Amino acid sequence: IISRFIANECNWRLKMGKTGPQHELATAAGKDFEMHTKELYPFPVSVGQCYPVYLNDPKSLLWSNSCRFILHGLGPNFNPSKPD
Repeated sequence: IISRFIANECNWRLKMGKTGPQHELATAAGKDFEMHTKELYPFPVSVGQCYPVYLNDPKSLLWSNSCRFILHGLGPNFNPSKPD
């Protein structure tokens, strides 16, 4: 399957996790992916908006599999005991 983009559920700071799926995604996107994301979007993100990040590392695993964008999106927080 060829995919030009991957959708990623993110937190309001666009901080990639150190374990789990977000860590794997950041690793596959290349070494500068998280830094490039923060340069594009230095402020907290808003619910319901899309934040595209172009993958600019042709040596990355995702690039070699035809993926060119990660689309970050923040969903609503329905947990009143843990506000953002």
